[in-house]
Amino acid sequence: MIHRIEIAYRPGVHDSRGAATRDSIRNFLRLPVEGVTTRGVLKLDAELAAEEVEQVRLAFTDPVIQE
Repeated sequence: MIHRIEIAYRPGVHDSRGAATRDSIRNFLRLPVEGVTTRGVLKLDAELAAEEVEQVRLAFTDPVIQE
C-alpha cells in the first residue's frame, strides 16, 4: 500500500524555498506572483499500520516549524 505524507511550514514561518521559487517566477516569467508555499512529500510503498505511518511522519517533521 502507498502512503502519502505532506510536510509544510506552519503559518507565519518563513518558507525560504517558496520565496526563492516566487522570485524565480517573477524574474524569469515576469508574472506578478505574491507568494509561493512549498511542501515536502513522502511516498511510502510499504504495508504499514496508521500508527507506523504517523511515526514516520513525526521522524521527518520538525514540530516547531512544520506540520
